Formats: sequence, structure tokens, C-alpha cells
Amino acid sequence: MSSTYEKIISLYPQFLFVVLLYLCYARDISYAYALIGYTGNSIVNGLLKQMFRNVIGHAGDRPEPHHSSNGFDSFIASVWPQHKANTAYGFPSGHAQSMGYYLAFVHHFFPWRSWHPVAIFAHLIIATFLMQTRIAFRRHTFVQVLFGFLFGIVFFHVFHWFKVQG
Repeated sequence: MSSTYEKIISLYPQFLFVVLLYLCYARDISYAYALIGYTGNSIVNGLLKQMFRNVIGHAGDRPEPHHSSNGFDSFIASVWPQHKANTAYGFPSGHAQSMGYYLAFVHHFFPWRSWHPVAIFAHLIIATFLMQTRIAFRRHTFVQVLFGFLFGIVFFHVFHWFKVQG
């Protein structure tokens, strides 16, 4: 696989986080909300990978073995050594989970009925493209990407529900 692809695609969850911070600024939403929610989504992804590795075993392996070598993952692994094993496992896709969380966040705070149709189309095309590349470059299977995306949406709604209740 292309190292340029890996460098670029590995950064998009962090890029989505920066976009969320900007959206918080634009809508006067607490930055802590974005930070805790997005970070929590990433932690939950790691926990889901550990859980599913124990439940479904090799059925959740990546199509081709992979070990992340970006700085962000190295930093997290220095604090949480299990993270290195989690990035090597494929179910659910963390990139797709980040995309699901991001789209649920944006849809909740910026209802699509108020958007220009081109903006909706652009978001959906970008999300589809990014998730499709995970499959095309054999980083994940379709099922891993689909469930990652769904877990991201569910996590946003659960996190938001707890925030509203608390």
C-alpha cells in the first residue's frame, strides 16, 4: 500500500475533530463536549476491538495485516499499550466509526433540512469515499466499515443522551 495514502488517510479522524471544534465555535457549543465525545468515541472503538477480538476472534481480522505507525497512534500506545494490538485488529473500523460520530454530530447540531442540498451531497460523498477507501485498500472489510460507521452513530446518540440527562 502507498505510504502517502496511509499518511493522509490516517489523519482524517484528527481532521474531523478539528472540524468539530470549528463547528462548536460557530454554534457556541462547548469545546469540552466535542473533546470528550470525540475522544470517548475513539476509546470506545479500542474497547470494542478488544471485546470483539475475544468474541469473534479471527473473523474480525483485517484483510491484510496492518500495524499503524503514525505519531498519534504511537503516542496513544505509549499511554495504553493495548492500543497497538487494537489498531492491528479490524472490527470495527475506527476510521468509519469516527465518520459515523462526525456525521451524527453534524446532523444533530446542524439539521440537514437547513442545509443546501450540495452541502448534504458533499458530506455524504466524502463519507462514502473515505469509507470505501478502507475497503479498496484492504484495510477493512465491508462489514467492519459498516459496523464501525453504525457504532459511531450510536455512540454519539448515547453520549448526547447522557450529557442531556446529566
